[in-house]
Amino acid sequence: MTINNTVSPSTLVKLFTLLILIGGVVFAGGILYAQTDDNTEDIAKNVVDITKNSTAITETDMVLGRIELQFKYIERAQTEQKQMLRKVLSKLEDSPR
Repeated sequence: MTINNTVSPSTLVKLFTLLILIGGVVFAGGILYAQTDDNTEDIAKNVVDITKNSTAITETDMVLGRIELQFKYIERAQTEQKQMLRKVLSKLEDSPR
């Protein structure tokens, strides 16, 4: 009984093609993984930047709120001063000379 140890050329071509395809898929997967890793790092940096910006915006809003409140106090004080001046002027006008 003889054992035939030969492999047909078409089988070798199929195996070689399969090996190249597997290698290409692994290579492409590695590239995609590396890009995803870089993107994840970029995304994390962007999230930190957005958080810092939103904190800065919140702090700015708080400062602007305080400034608006100060303007309201100033306006109220000016209105009170005008009313006092009108009272003084009306008393001066009503007083005999």
